[in-house]
Amino acid sequence: MNLACSYNHHFSTGKLYPSNDVRLIELGFKAYQSLFVNNLPSNKISSTPLSLHISRSPITEPEIYQDQFINEKLIDKKDDNRIISLGFHLCGDRNTNIGKLGFSSHYKHNDDSESNAIRFLTKVQQVTKKPVWLENANFYSSSVNEIISNWKSFNRVVKASGAGAIIDLSHLIIDCSNNNISPLSMIGFIDWNSVVEIHLSGIIEGKDGALHDGHGTQVHSSVWELLQQLLKLELLDKNVFINIEHSDDVWSNKTELYNRDFDILKKLLNEPIKQSSKAEHAQMYAQSYLRKILTQEVENIEEISEFFNITPSDLLNEWMEYVINVDKRIALSIDDMDSLIEKNSIHFIQSFTEFVDYKQQ
Repeated sequence: MNLACSYNHHFSTGKLYPSNDVRLIELGFKAYQSLFVNNLPSNKISSTPLSLHISRSPITEPEIYQDQFINEKLIDKKDDNRIISLGFHLCGDRNTNIGKLGFSSHYKHNDDSESNAIRFLTKVQQVTKKPVWLENANFYSSSVNEIISNWKSFNRVVKASGAGAIIDLSHLIIDCSNNNISPLSMIGFIDWNSVVEIHLSGIIEGKDGALHDGHGTQVHSSVWELLQQLLKLELLDKNVFINIEHSDDVWSNKTELYNRDFDILKKLLNEPIKQSSKAEHAQMYAQSYLRKILTQEVENIEEISEFFNITPSDLLNEWMEYVINVDKRIALSIDDMDSLIEKNSIHFIQSFTEFVDYKQQ
């Protein structure tokens, strides 16, 4: 997997530099224009591919606003080969809810918003000839049902537009935690085959207990834990970018902590995945249970053992070996067998009886 980072203003002042392992820098319009268009970036970042990331766009707004935005803000980016993708938040109308205060508007699924988002992403790809990526951006959903509905909509938009998916783990955790559900419960609602980038960042808690995004704090422990689960489940493609979003200016005074998060990420990605499975022991578990129920049903096990001058444990082991070598399956109940399976089956009590007879020969 590939390391990525969000652009930090101090990349241009020399007070902070991205890890040498970073293969993608994500940045907004202002940083792109001031650093990569109007000036020459430092050698440390000049050759690193870019993803132009746009958190506030008319993605769900009517066509007239979308086309104006594309023509004024995006069409000229098609000629810059440093930009390998254009990323967008799946947000609501820029004039609604928290969008009116300058933030990414909360996205709430409805048919018009969803179809507008599909149109916008499709048009951007057609005009710029660049891949588009879509990020989950909600923090403050009103209910669990809304979270689920929005994720289903997110998947449909990605599929219909041909976009790649950016899964922001902090956003996912915040939105779920603010609705008192585990973020793990949402894993099954995400189409992981479409994921091209993962976002990691800090999480801060407000005075009222609500969680918020924190690009000026270290990656939160819950974010690392969720990433570990995704790696363990092998849900992420080997080419996915994993982006630590340390974009706040404060990181110039916390370079050691900044670098530490990238070191933690590298260590996680390099660790072998330890698969803990009990499947290989299934046969042993079944045999153990079979011994148990036989002991419960056959009251004179000890007498039979004494007759053969062996311990009850040895008697059961010999019976188990007999069961394995006889070409018949054991039936725990005769009530659930049809006539065909019955021909090749034997009730476990009958099997033990035949074993005792066989042993006396």
